[in-house]
Amino acid sequence: MKKEKLRYIILVQLFISAFCSGGTYAWSVLSRGLQDFHGWSISDVTFGYSLMCIVLAFIGIFSGRFLDKFGPKYLMLFAGLLFGGGWFLVSQATTLWQFWLYFGLISGAGDGLLYNTVITTAIRWFPEKRGLISGIMVGSAGLAPLVISPLADFLVSSYSVNGAFKFFGAVFFIVVASGVFIAKNPPLNWKPEGYLEPVTTGRVIKSSKEIGPGGMMKDIKFYLLWLAFFAGCNSGLLLISNGAQLGIDLAGLTSAVAASFVGILAVFNFVGRMGVGALGDKIGRIKCLYIVFITTAVLMLFFGKANTYLTYLIISGLIGVCFGGLMANFPVITGEVFGVKYQGSNYGIMFTAYGIAAFTGPMVGAWFRETTGSWNGAFIFAACLAIVSLVLIHFVRVNLEKTSKSEAASA
Repeated sequence: MKKEKLRYIILVQLFISAFCSGGTYAWSVLSRGLQDFHGWSISDVTFGYSLMCIVLAFIGIFSGRFLDKFGPKYLMLFAGLLFGGGWFLVSQATTLWQFWLYFGLISGAGDGLLYNTVITTAIRWFPEKRGLISGIMVGSAGLAPLVISPLADFLVSSYSVNGAFKFFGAVFFIVVASGVFIAKNPPLNWKPEGYLEPVTTGRVIKSSKEIGPGGMMKDIKFYLLWLAFFAGCNSGLLLISNGAQLGIDLAGLTSAVAASFVGILAVFNFVGRMGVGALGDKIGRIKCLYIVFITTAVLMLFFGKANTYLTYLIISGLIGVCFGGLMANFPVITGEVFGVKYQGSNYGIMFTAYGIAAFTGPMVGAWFRETTGSWNGAFIFAACLAIVSLVLIHFVRVNLEKTSKSEAASA
């Protein structure tokens, strides 16, 4: 089969696998089911989610190195075993430590192997559409709650939360593990017919060098990007992990309506990942992130006023768009700044910022909710971090421009 056709078949399998990975974005629906069934507190259950995200991010470091060296084939099989198996085992948990082990460690490890693999592999097959393809892949994960949230709400109410975890665990394993038959890397230096690498311009500011993990971690731009990624993720992760409860507390939504809003939020998230990812191709990643961080800061400051269905939908939806845009642009900007040769390894390291933010954002939100009875402190916290991200990404731009001028002068 010609490579031009094969890459679209691979893209479909990766897209569906990324969709399964996005099951974690429906967490706020399943979280309430676990609280009601086991009598666990919101902080106890949220810790399991945060632990999963941290493990996901740090396992991504190793998955990136394995992917760069061996390709995605068997990585998809192993990811399916861990990710689907972890969800299934949650149905057998009777204590918190078992839940944290099954969902936080085992499922998180599988998700870490999966997430980096599907994004990096897809981008490698479509070098002419990196921003769009990155947006499609992370958008698939972001779109998952549109289906999984109402389905999870139905399974929890009709059967039990354990039945929901059994069902999703089995489905996730079958879908992801099927990648062993389909997923593969393109040949080294392969390009689609007629494709030419873009030159460095005012829109695309990047280094001409291919820098590996060791060199990247000696570069100040890595730390600026990592901190900007970490600070910027807090708003979206605060909303995703507590979306159903936020809808109930702020806008007075019923449990069923709150679950449907989680699905609607997924649509906004998907739009952000696709639309803002493509926008980054047109105006550049840095300018795109300026828009994302400014908008996020303003929205978080007004989130506490979202006390009707419409205002909650608008504000939470726009935060979802911004978070989606952030997630779509960071894999690409990592490749633009440090090269694509080691992108699997490099983005695996960069993605640890998401893992740390998955602890701070949700847990700070849960802490304010339990200690003050209000989410307002968490909203202010997230808004301040978005402003910090704006400043940091500007410093990245300044540094890149200096590097570009220096390379041009020495050429």
